[in-house]
Amino acid sequence: MAPCLLSLAASPPQLIAPDPTNFVGCRSGIPVFAAAATGQGFDFLVPIRLGLDPLGDSPKCRARAAFFAMRRPVAICSELGRGGKCMQAGNGYPMLSGRSRGWLKYLHRKANTPDDWGRGGHPSPMWDDRTTPPMLNFARFDLIDSSYAMALMADTTPAWRELYGSILDKLLQRYGTYWGAIDWLTQIGHDPQRGNYPEDWNRLYIPADRQGHYDVPGWTANGTEPWGLQMDPIGADGNLFYKGFFNLLLGLYRYVSGDDKWSRPFTIIGDGANAFTYTHSGVNELLTRQWAARREGCHCENTKIWPY
Repeated sequence: MAPCLLSLAASPPQLIAPDPTNFVGCRSGIPVFAAAATGQGFDFLVPIRLGLDPLGDSPKCRARAAFFAMRRPVAICSELGRGGKCMQAGNGYPMLSGRSRGWLKYLHRKANTPDDWGRGGHPSPMWDDRTTPPMLNFARFDLIDSSYAMALMADTTPAWRELYGSILDKLLQRYGTYWGAIDWLTQIGHDPQRGNYPEDWNRLYIPADRQGHYDVPGWTANGTEPWGLQMDPIGADGNLFYKGFFNLLLGLYRYVSGDDKWSRPFTIIGDGANAFTYTHSGVNELLTRQWAARREGCHCENTKIWPY
């Protein structure tokens, strides 16, 4: 049975083949191909795996296909349909490897294991807060580094986007908490241990003429001058690595799920002593202002800018 084609040249995208009245791609999970129109015809094919549920020729099915077509108007595999291969399994559909599915199962279990990231609680031991000190040994970095694969997997198996979106939502619920920002909220002033750093830290991270008088990267130094104590981890002048990764995670959720949940006001920290309200767009607007305000850009830890 021939696949359907969706023309991205039309708005909204239109079914063009083989028969717009018989949307066969929605039946039994047959892959639908979205064709990116060019002056020479349809040169690129984007494989779209629809849901495994037989939706039939319903408006929901058509809207779902159009949604994917509009969001992925670039070629994932330009030779698909001309004998090319694109991560195909025996049945020809894009799929995740067994190792990737195993990791996805573990992340799903970890994201859905109840724990308390608020003040007075503690993240589950499943979240790594030990690896790569002094900079990355916080549960937040395990959380954010776990999120990237969700977008890649969603592009490979978009029929599972509800699952990927639910995992990203669980990650976001943890990120904007006391333990999500534990370093900024508790590392106040200069590091009292900076005169006792291990020698390998001194060699790697500390200028030779500043050893014993310089905070190691990873120590946020909230409260130091000229910035003073700023308990809002997003609104602070520094802490770019917190709000930047938060913004990325918000974007991944919107990309994968299509849901605007986090575009509505939400509260971060919310531990009684500190509560701050933002939206996804509000975080972006703040970052834009802060980047525009200083030629050198924003800093992560107080006194440290990372020139990537």
